[in-house]
Amino acid sequence: MPKQLSKTVRARSMRTGLVIAVLAAFIAPLAAFVPAWAAASGNLDQCTNGSVGPPLKLEQCAGSSVSAVNGFKNWVNGNSNG
Repeated sequence: MPKQLSKTVRARSMRTGLVIAVLAAFIAPLAAFVPAWAAASGNLDQCTNGSVGPPLKLEQCAGSSVSAVNGFKNWVNGNSNG
């Protein structure tokens, strides 16, 4: 390999290595922070809209899994189909 070509290749590889090192120095600290939404556990609340068997009896989404509102208690914590 000629001497001039060797210097060019060495300079280019050093520049590439420097760019990678600078990018890594800026990106690495960001990886240490975990977003709040990623650390939180999932909580699925769904409305059952009444009974599922025949005949269908549709009801409004009111109340909760703890107490009824206007006689309706259709919100469940978890999968409403299972």
